[in-house]
Amino acid sequence: MRSEPNGADLRRLLCAVVGPQAAAVPVAATSFETWCRFLELAGEAWLTTALDWRFRELGIAEAVPEDARTYAEGAAELGRIRTRRQCRQIRDLAALLNQTGLRPILLKGSAAHVTGLYPDPGARVCSDIDILLPAAEISTAVALLGQNGYAPGPGVHGQGVADPRHAPRLFHPAALFGVEIHHDLADRSHRAVLPAAEAIRGAMPLEIDGVSVSVLRLDHRVVHCLLHLLEDNFYNGTIALRQLLELRQLARGLSDPAWIGIAQRFHDAGAEADLEYGLLLASRLAGMPLPALRYRPQARLRAAIAATLFISAPGIAAVYGTARNVVLTLRRQGLPQTLRNVGHDGKPLRRGITTIRAVCRKSHQLS
Repeated sequence: MRSEPNGADLRRLLCAVVGPQAAAVPVAATSFETWCRFLELAGEAWLTTALDWRFRELGIAEAVPEDARTYAEGAAELGRIRTRRQCRQIRDLAALLNQTGLRPILLKGSAAHVTGLYPDPGARVCSDIDILLPAAEISTAVALLGQNGYAPGPGVHGQGVADPRHAPRLFHPAALFGVEIHHDLADRSHRAVLPAAEAIRGAMPLEIDGVSVSVLRLDHRVVHCLLHLLEDNFYNGTIALRQLLELRQLARGLSDPAWIGIAQRFHDAGAEADLEYGLLLASRLAGMPLPALRYRPQARLRAAIAATLFISAPGIAAVYGTARNVVLTLRRQGLPQTLRNVGHDGKPLRRGITTIRAVCRKSHQLS
């Protein structure tokens, strides 16, 4: 009988810790080496700073070995420091934009911070400050930030090849976080689910230390979280467990009529299968209660396969997603333009290859 858990066991343990049921977390009979591997896996999933909160909420903190518990507590404190720094930068950024009458709509992790979505403010780690503005205000905002020390970073985003949802990422030499100014909330295939203009009209104003910001209303935040999860999964073959956790946190405050409205949005955009798939994934991997909607057999099968690959063979999913992304890029840009982009800046290609190798190597080590 196997004495040490393999990689799939560790990923199941991480899902159990993220999930809501303490009984599903087998913290007993796990060695120091196993906890080291578990903490490494949590770090790769950007969940290290959330572990202390999850251990305490599940009531298992005392059962976790002291070294692992101390590590989680220290990571949580570092997460809180990081969140405070991000909130200061958000405030400074908003104050700057307010000078010209612009009110930024905070998205994703930035919105989570200012609304207290997580019981522990350090639980949600993010690398950027994401804001949404009307398309007509983007150039004004970019110019204003440029006049105050922000500039595009290196690589593809710094060479004018922007993500279709936002302007090139901007950085300030004295600030920790990059800034992404969005004009859309999803790529072309899902844009009709939540048009940016509608999201902007429904945004909720907030005042933070004397500056004006907004956040998407709750049902729009749920939709945006789902779209972000679906697009990452489609283009990269990955499933971001932290996004599933965020979806579960957001969904706690959502009423049944709001879920009906969300389902209607996806239906009208011809994407109801994607909604079902995303919710089923959140249920399987993060313990999110399923809304009382229709879940067709094909969506259940798709979610079951994806969840199984996430647990047992993440390398296969990553390779498949990257290959699909390459095919879609070639189809969208054509081979000559793709080769020119790679020749101009091959970092994205090298990064993709490195990621695949790392995931495959890690899967082999943990198996």
